[in-house]
Amino acid sequence: MGKDGYTTIPAGTKVGNYIVEEMIGAGSMAVVFRGRHKETGQEAAIKVFPHRLLENQAYIVHFHNESRTLALFDHPNIVKHYEHGQWEGTGYYAMEYVGGPSLREEIAKGMCSRQIVRVARHVCAALDCMHSMGYVHRDIKTGNILISADGEAKLSDFGLARSMREGAERGQPRLGAFKRIGSRGYMAPEQLMDPGCADARSDLYSLGLVLYEMLVGKKPEDLNPPPPGGICPSADPRFDRIVAKLLQSNRDKRYQSALLAHDDLQILEASLEPLELCPKCGAEVPTMIARCRRCEKDLSGFFGKCESCGAAVRKSAKDCARCGKSLRK
Repeated sequence: MGKDGYTTIPAGTKVGNYIVEEMIGAGSMAVVFRGRHKETGQEAAIKVFPHRLLENQAYIVHFHNESRTLALFDHPNIVKHYEHGQWEGTGYYAMEYVGGPSLREEIAKGMCSRQIVRVARHVCAALDCMHSMGYVHRDIKTGNILISADGEAKLSDFGLARSMREGAERGQPRLGAFKRIGSRGYMAPEQLMDPGCADARSDLYSLGLVLYEMLVGKKPEDLNPPPPGGICPSADPRFDRIVAKLLQSNRDKRYQSALLAHDDLQILEASLEPLELCPKCGAEVPTMIARCRRCEKDLSGFFGKCESCGAAVRKSAKDCARCGKSLRK
């Protein structure tokens, strides 16, 4: 055990079928290492339960619940579960190593409308998978959404997830074992009142808070916040209706399924300008945007219009992506 009380594992140590390479994170109830499968070389994140908490039965149940629940799902927008077991007297499980930033970090860099709608749509798809199998996540927040190198959003951290079926709390952490079930600032009103009554619509309220934060740069401070487009000049007002429906305090007035929210986001996405890469920092920016939001580079000289169909195109492109006409003169 390290000086800070966390379980430490030296590089090269074998944990199950994986070889540890480095520690990449530590929280109150787990330490996370990056490693590789001893035979296939597959990269993985290895989550280990701290030895210092082995006498806390509630936390042990919480940790194993997270592993068992994650193993139920096979979806491109949910972090994949690889294996679980025991190591040196404590529990561990291996899961997909995403490698990219959390959504919290991505928001700090600045996000354009197409990035925002894509992340929200991916989270909806993940929630639709969970909800259709009878599970609610109960901890949707920017820190639990990871962004892969190719821009895919991955839902993680299933420690508070539970079955929505009757009697599902049995065998899971007792509500009294934690100060709250969820994360402050990301919980639906009904979840704040009684964590046990959270359902699929509670997750959608949390997604609404996440969507608001992506658009404005911070979570709303009130139960009935103003539309993002009304308080933030850079927020696309086309999101306002979707945000308002997700954030209804009465859950009967929210989207009644993640699939319905996903469909509205998909329609909005189809109306947005395509993305280009900033030639300076590589950030995705809408075609024809005047300045990169991340590095502030002036982009006005890099784009033009197709003479045939009027579509926005990069001046260096060979052909128009919309009509296929050659752009070479």
